[in-house]
Amino acid sequence: MSYVSEEYSAVVVNFPSDRNADFASRWLTRIAEADRILTLHRQENPEFEKTIEPLGVVSLVEFSWPALELVRRWLHDSRAFPLSSRDYELFEAVSYLAETGFFASDGAHYHVTLPLH
Repeated sequence: MSYVSEEYSAVVVNFPSDRNADFASRWLTRIAEADRILTLHRQENPEFEKTIEPLGVVSLVEFSWPALELVRRWLHDSRAFPLSSRDYELFEAVSYLAETGFFASDGAHYHVTLPLH
Protein backbone atom coordinates (compact mmCIF):
# COMPACT_ATOMS: atom_id res chain seq x y z
CA MET A 1 0.00 0.00 0.00
CA SER A 2 1.40 3.39 -0.92
CA TYR A 3 1.22 6.18 1.62
CA VAL A 4 1.38 8.79 -1.13
CA SER A 5 -1.45 8.97 -3.60
CA GLU A 6 -2.90 11.41 -6.08
CA GLU A 7 -5.36 12.70 -3.48
CA TYR A 8 -2.56 14.41 -1.51
CA SER A 9 -1.07 17.67 -2.70
CA ALA A 10 1.48 17.76 0.12
CA VAL A 11 2.68 15.88 3.17
CA VAL A 12 4.50 17.09 6.26
CA VAL A 13 7.87 15.53 7.03
CA ASN A 14 8.92 15.52 10.70
CA PHE A 15 12.46 15.07 12.00
CA PRO A 16 13.65 15.24 15.62
CA SER A 17 13.46 18.76 17.04
CA ASP A 18 17.03 18.89 18.32
CA ARG A 19 18.92 18.37 15.02
CA ASN A 20 20.79 15.53 16.65
CA ALA A 21 23.97 14.59 14.75
CA ASP A 22 24.05 11.12 16.31
CA PHE A 23 20.52 10.38 15.12
CA ALA A 24 21.23 11.76 11.63
CA SER A 25 24.40 9.67 11.41
CA ARG A 26 22.62 6.45 12.41
CA TRP A 27 19.71 7.16 10.03
CA LEU A 28 22.02 7.92 7.10
CA THR A 29 24.14 4.83 7.86
CA ARG A 30 21.02 2.65 7.60
CA ILE A 31 20.03 4.47 4.41
CA ALA A 32 23.48 3.71 2.93
CA GLU A 33 23.07 0.05 3.93
CA ALA A 34 19.67 -0.06 2.22
CA ASP A 35 21.25 1.33 -0.96
CA ARG A 36 24.01 -1.29 -0.76
CA ILE A 37 21.44 -4.09 -0.38
CA LEU A 38 19.37 -2.69 -3.25
CA THR A 39 22.44 -2.47 -5.50
CA LEU A 40 23.35 -6.09 -4.74
CA HIS A 41 19.77 -7.14 -5.43
CA ARG A 42 19.82 -5.35 -8.80
CA GLN A 43 23.11 -7.01 -9.72
CA GLU A 44 21.89 -10.47 -8.75
CA ASN A 45 18.43 -9.98 -10.31
CA PRO A 46 18.70 -8.07 -13.60
CA GLU A 47 14.95 -8.52 -14.17
CA PHE A 48 14.17 -6.52 -11.01
CA GLU A 49 13.69 -3.18 -12.78
CA LYS A 50 11.20 -4.75 -15.18
CA THR A 51 9.21 -6.20 -12.28
CA ILE A 52 8.75 -2.80 -10.64
CA GLU A 53 8.09 -0.97 -13.91
CA PRO A 54 4.28 -1.40 -13.64
CA LEU A 55 4.35 0.51 -10.33
CA GLY A 56 4.79 3.71 -12.31
CA VAL A 57 7.94 4.76 -10.50
CA VAL A 58 8.99 8.18 -11.80
CA SER A 59 12.67 7.93 -10.92
CA LEU A 60 15.15 5.18 -10.19
CA VAL A 61 14.58 3.91 -6.67
CA GLU A 62 17.53 5.01 -4.55
CA PHE A 63 17.71 5.80 -0.86
CA SER A 64 20.79 8.01 -0.39
CA TRP A 65 20.07 11.09 -2.49
CA PRO A 66 16.54 11.63 -1.14
CA ALA A 67 17.74 11.03 2.43
CA LEU A 68 20.48 13.62 2.03
CA GLU A 69 18.01 16.13 0.59
CA LEU A 70 15.57 15.51 3.45
CA VAL A 71 18.33 15.97 6.04
CA ARG A 72 19.40 19.18 4.26
CA ARG A 73 15.84 20.50 4.52
CA TRP A 74 15.67 19.42 8.16
CA LEU A 75 18.84 21.36 8.98
CA HIS A 76 17.93 24.36 6.84
CA ASP A 77 14.20 24.70 7.36
CA SER A 78 13.11 23.18 10.63
CA ARG A 79 12.11 19.91 12.21
CA ALA A 80 8.88 19.78 10.16
CA PHE A 81 8.41 20.93 6.61
CA PRO A 82 5.84 20.41 3.86
CA LEU A 83 6.72 18.36 0.83
CA SER A 84 4.65 19.14 -2.23
CA SER A 85 3.62 16.58 -4.81
CA ARG A 86 5.09 19.00 -7.38
CA ASP A 87 8.49 17.87 -6.09
CA TYR A 88 7.52 14.47 -7.47
CA GLU A 89 10.87 12.66 -7.18
CA LEU A 90 11.28 13.49 -3.50
CA PHE A 91 7.57 13.05 -2.83
CA GLU A 92 7.78 9.57 -4.35
CA ALA A 93 10.97 8.83 -2.41
CA VAL A 94 9.21 9.55 0.90
CA SER A 95 6.65 6.94 -0.08
CA TYR A 96 9.18 4.16 -0.57
CA LEU A 97 11.22 5.31 2.42
CA ALA A 98 8.04 4.94 4.47
CA GLU A 99 7.35 1.51 2.99
CA THR A 100 10.84 0.37 4.00
CA GLY A 101 10.62 1.66 7.57
CA PHE A 102 12.52 4.95 7.39
CA PHE A 103 9.33 6.92 8.06
CA ALA A 104 6.13 6.18 9.92
CA SER A 105 2.90 7.82 8.82
CA ASP A 106 -0.04 9.05 10.83
CA GLY A 107 -1.97 10.27 7.79
CA ALA A 108 -0.46 13.28 6.07
CA HIS A 109 2.51 13.46 8.51
CA TYR A 110 5.65 11.37 8.13
CA HIS A 111 7.89 10.94 11.19
CA VAL A 112 11.44 9.82 10.60
CA THR A 113 12.23 6.45 12.19
CA LEU A 114 15.23 4.18 12.56
CA PRO A 115 14.24 0.83 11.06
CA LEU A 116 15.50 -2.34 12.67
CA HIS A 117 18.45 -3.99 10.98
